[in-house]
Parts: sequence; structure tokens; C-alpha cells
Amino acid sequence: MIADSFKSSSLVIGLILASIPVAIAIAASQVGRLTRRFPETTLIRVSFVFYALALLSVPFVSNLWLLLIQTVMFGIGFGICSPIILSLVAARASKEYLATVISVNGAFCNLGRILGPLLMGIAFGIGGISGVFYAGAGIAIATLLIFKYFRSCLYA
Repeated sequence: MIADSFKSSSLVIGLILASIPVAIAIAASQVGRLTRRFPETTLIRVSFVFYALALLSVPFVSNLWLLLIQTVMFGIGFGICSPIILSLVAARASKEYLATVISVNGAFCNLGRILGPLLMGIAFGIGGISGVFYAGAGIAIATLLIFKYFRSCLYA
């Protein structure tokens, strides 16, 4: 689909998409430094703003190289959010249940990988490819609002 939209080679498309895990790795490597300067809850909120902005702006990208901005933003959001959430979950678990809690956290991540394509298939059927990105941004914003509502549970 990207090749049809931007008339680009597989190599260039692969390089653009490879920027996501590269951005994740770089952002995740800086989480320790970031958490010393900013509260974890603030960083999680910022990560969901990164997700939402990246996804909302994809339908407006007219050049494949401009898509690199969105893929890097998405990777930064994921790279910041994932280690912090895992750290918060692990910190709240007792030592005897730590493995179970981390496994349940992983199960919920995998549940998202299952439900995501199903929900985005519905979004695609309703709104086309742009609808997929708008739905993803909507989910990111909804998650941000839910997190904001329940953040007091993290520090209880």
C-alpha cells in the first residue's frame, strides 16, 4: 500500500519502517535519564501524545520521506512508554507474584496485538486507510484520558 501511494522502492519503504524500532531503542535507552528529570506519569502522557500526533498526521503526508517524522515520533512514544509501564507494574507487585504480574502485563500487550488488527480492519471498512490512523489516534487519546483518570492508582 505504501509503494502504491508513494511510488517508492521496497528498500526505501523498509528504511522508513525500520526507523520505528531504531527510535524505540534510542528512546528506551534514555528513559532512566528522563525519569530523573520528569515524573513517570508525565512521560507516559507525553508518549501517548506522541502516538496520537504521529497517527493523526499520517493521512496528510504527501512525501515518503516526510513519513519518517511520524514513524520516529511513534517509535519515541513507544520507547518511552513501554519500559516505564513495565517498571511501574513491577514496582507495585510483591516479590512472590512479580513473575505473574509481568506475565499478565505481557498478555495484555499481546491482546492488543490481536485486537488491534481486528479493530483497525473495522476502521478500514468504515473510513478507508485514513480511518485506520484516525482510529489509532483516537485509541491513543482515549488511553491517555483513562490513564489520567486512573493515575492515582499507580501512586497509591
